[in-house]
Amino acid sequence: MKEYLHIIRQSRQIQLILLFGIIIQFIFGIVSVGFYHPDQHFQVIEFSSYQLNKPSGATSVWELASKLRPTIQVYIFSGYRKICEAISIENPFHQLTLLRVLQGFILFAIFNFITFFYCSRKSQRVLIITLILINFSWFLPYSRTLFSSELFSALIFFPAIVFFHKQYLSNKVNFYNSIFIGFLLALSFFLRFQIAFAITGFGVWILLFEKQFKLSFYLLIGFTIGVAFNVFLDYNFYHTLVFTPYLYFKINILQGVASSFGESGFMFYFGVLVDIVAVPFISVFLLYYFLKSSIQNLKHPLVLSTLLFFIGHFFIGHKEDRFMYTIINIIPIVIAINDQSFDFLLPTYKWRKFIKQVLVFSIVLNSVLLILFVFTPYSQTVNFDNKLRNYFSSNETKVFCYARNPLQTESFLPMTYYKSGMKNIDLINTSNIDSITKANTKPVWLLSTFNDIKNKLNLVDSLGYKPQLYSSSMLWSINLFLKSKKMNTINDIWVLYKLEK
Repeated sequence: MKEYLHIIRQSRQIQLILLFGIIIQFIFGIVSVGFYHPDQHFQVIEFSSYQLNKPSGATSVWELASKLRPTIQVYIFSGYRKICEAISIENPFHQLTLLRVLQGFILFAIFNFITFFYCSRKSQRVLIITLILINFSWFLPYSRTLFSSELFSALIFFPAIVFFHKQYLSNKVNFYNSIFIGFLLALSFFLRFQIAFAITGFGVWILLFEKQFKLSFYLLIGFTIGVAFNVFLDYNFYHTLVFTPYLYFKINILQGVASSFGESGFMFYFGVLVDIVAVPFISVFLLYYFLKSSIQNLKHPLVLSTLLFFIGHFFIGHKEDRFMYTIINIIPIVIAINDQSFDFLLPTYKWRKFIKQVLVFSIVLNSVLLILFVFTPYSQTVNFDNKLRNYFSSNETKVFCYARNPLQTESFLPMTYYKSGMKNIDLINTSNIDSITKANTKPVWLLSTFNDIKNKLNLVDSLGYKPQLYSSSMLWSINLFLKSKKMNTINDIWVLYKLEK
């Protein structure tokens, strides 16, 4: 650690990268309201409410009855929630904002530390480029705010194997270290079962490449303890003895439930990495060097774990971009392990003129996307809930909701957790706007999504309703433009109307 602090003190460039990196991470922690995928909310936060005997939407999702959801992350959130309540942070929006900031800082520190560990002895150019990619790639700061199983598993797994590798290189690995690392690997596995591909890579490295059979046995003991610990947690949650990894595999893979949500082709994850590790077209070069560095450094534990995680997902029919979020923050470091990975950025590179144009385009595009992500939260529904809460403050208000209310997902699953932060707002669903037009006394407040009300915009206006609040005025304007061109509009863009005549 002292060595890394010395490097930071000696380089003004690195100081600025880390300073602006942590500022950006803090901003994303504040503005990244909501969740990326419903599993992040329903299988963790609503499960936590169910565990704590609070109003919950957990019973609305099939995973609860199937008992295939591992519960360690639920326990973590329940513990965090109790701590917040103990210090009088009871508003759910405030609880999650603090959680995003804390998790963002932790992951920021972890991935920057791993960068220094593997790159500090390389050229300063390699170290600086890697730090820039880690801290300023448009999607990575946002990904680190997600309280999802994909990111939380990475939070445990990568520090565990890097700590082990550091101890191993220093000949300081002992029985207790190995037991502890094995335990951590089990925790990461129960946080996200697919991390088994990466654990397999780590196992191949220590067994086949390093032939450390004794250490492997110690790791296995720690892993077994971790499995037993998680089985106990699951038993305590479900009140019956279950082995969630088996149930997950049986239901999602053998019975094909996961595939019923759709399957994607072989090239899907290549496209994902090109889109989110950096931006096109520089990301195409980075993907190439990720694969090249992986092949050339197969005997490296970090490389082998990441590569097998990537390859393993090709054999799963149901593919989603979020499944790669476990490794996207580590990929720039894997690239940097190969000393020649960033040579295409050198002035002497034969395609230098072309690369320069690509680099300028990518930097501009990355900056635009980074700014858009700051000012346009991904989860528009939860963002609108927060705006609605602030708009009405503590006033008791009845709001009529056309088609669905903003405490429901598009599939009408109830986001019950957020209701405690909006107790003063009575949301009344109505499926027929004609009932409002024919009513003797029209409701003062009306809200809807653009897609639900887009064919009735003129009617709402003629009734005297005027927009007061949007989830995003920019996206609402974009939808108006798309509608005028008879193109598909963006989902979940909300508006609050007030009757003014």
